[in-house]
Amino acid sequence: MRIYEGRQDASEQREQIQQAISLGVSAIIVNHGLPESLKDVVWVATAATNPAVVGAVSVRAAALLVAGQDPGHHIVVKPTLITRDDLVKNDIKTIADLGAKFPAFRSSDAATAAWIPAAQ
Repeated sequence: MRIYEGRQDASEQREQIQQAISLGVSAIIVNHGLPESLKDVVWVATAATNPAVVGAVSVRAAALLVAGQDPGHHIVVKPTLITRDDLVKNDIKTIADLGAKFPAFRSSDAATAAWIPAAQ
């Protein structure tokens, strides 16, 4: 297994992904990937989580601990299935675009309590 660190520029990410494919890599994990970087790459789908949502869940879990409540031993932020066709058909270019098209991508019910305000 090879893991490639993602770059912050979409064109550099696209080039890096294409290089990995040419090396015969059958599965690629892109942390903090930019949707635009995947449009011209031969791939079918990915399961993704929104980094901002993961951060919000982490803060809520910490708040629960501070309040003496158990957030659970394992906290799972459910990923959203995103296909290449989704990006192309919906002209998705940014994380905000993904959130607008896929509501599950912009929030998580993990580590919540009635007294914790919902994220805006």
